[in-house]
Amino acid sequence: MPWEASHLDQWRPGRKHPETYPGDRPPSSYVLLDDFVCPLLLDQRDAPDVVTPAGEVEAIEAILERGGLPPLDERVAVLAYGGNRNPATLRIKLSNYGYANPGSMVAIPMLRGTIDGADVAGCGLSGQGYLFGDLIVDPPLVGDTRCEVWLALVDADQLRVLHESEIGTDDYVGARFPGVQVDGVDLRGPVLGYAANRPCFVSPQFGTPLAFSSIDAERRSLHEMTPMEMLDHVLDLPDVGECARAIAAADASGDRALAVAHFMNRNWWRSFCGGEPAEEYGRLMRLISEQIAARTLERSTASILDDRRLVMSNSEAYHPDPSLRWGRL
Repeated sequence: MPWEASHLDQWRPGRKHPETYPGDRPPSSYVLLDDFVCPLLLDQRDAPDVVTPAGEVEAIEAILERGGLPPLDERVAVLAYGGNRNPATLRIKLSNYGYANPGSMVAIPMLRGTIDGADVAGCGLSGQGYLFGDLIVDPPLVGDTRCEVWLALVDADQLRVLHESEIGTDDYVGARFPGVQVDGVDLRGPVLGYAANRPCFVSPQFGTPLAFSSIDAERRSLHEMTPMEMLDHVLDLPDVGECARAIAAADASGDRALAVAHFMNRNWWRSFCGGEPAEEYGRLMRLISEQIAARTLERSTASILDDRRLVMSNSEAYHPDPSLRWGRL
């Protein structure tokens, strides 16, 4: 057995640890089961097993039935390539967006897979202290890159929660993404996912978007960086450095990007919880956002997928066609 079930607090989310974006994730498919992260064994696609916190192996369908939850085939498969791949992020979102649990336990199966002809790159600035990701699907940019993605198999209200955290921010639209594989097997149809409304940031040094080295990929054509290398790269842009240096000077770590990321993260959460963020937080957000906006691709992923008739209306995303359920993929 490659890894054991563990408590949720062992998997750091990018929302609270920006240096990890998109957050820690298990090495293979898993189930978020209440406050535990349990290996999901996909030896049999139609009858996967779970390694429970007690170390026992049990059919996932039996666990879902016992908890009064929808079976796998009835759950919508949602593509996760950024923060949603992290189990702690999922648990935070369920809490923040008022998840109405239809059963007696929380359960989200997460299947590790890949997508062909795509890569995850830094798009815009998150107030939580990192560049948030977008899935680029433009062949001239990504070539034949095969990128790590995850499928969250969600019930109806978990789908609402994810949509409100993505589509509800106006940063993303719902879209259909073809080319997804799970365990090396092509799915029969496209998968519901999120496409950014704004074009990705283009590095003035490399002339292309920057891929996240924290996300596995084969045959990657984009230059890759860690989340903090990427942020440090952005902090070198004109008019940003002075403000960033002042923030970093007040931090004992000696790492400019990490100091700025933690400063932003603290102030974002302060604002989210109804507090008053520091004045420098708003100024830094404005400076960085302006510099990024001046250096982007010509088109967003949402625009490209719209041309391919793959973008979904909000109504279609919130009430997806049965073909987007795991049992039909």
